[in-house]
Amino acid sequence: MIGQNFFPYVDAGQMLLHVRPPTGTRIEEAAAIFASIDSEIRRLIPPGELDSILDNIGLPNSGINLAFSDSVTNGNGDGDILISLKPKHHPTLDYTRKLRTL
Repeated sequence: MIGQNFFPYVDAGQMLLHVRPPTGTRIEEAAAIFASIDSEIRRLIPPGELDSILDNIGLPNSGINLAFSDSVTNGNGDGDILISLKPKHHPTLDYTRKLRTL
């Protein structure tokens, strides 16, 4: 039984990238880093397949928001990039593999 997944993989057409700039990066600098990553994503994924890109940068305003967050953001420059593909798209795992090589 070792090496098996209880839930099979489902291609939902969504990807989550966690971005961690160097410690101490200001949020303005982090936004520029995220923008350059977004442009690489847009270069890699054809416009007909890309639905949206959402950047969440920095820490939540209150402790309660941080407690219920599922992100591992631990500084002002850290954040997540959420990528949604349109219903008719190439396999998400293919795009994930290509993005990891950048």
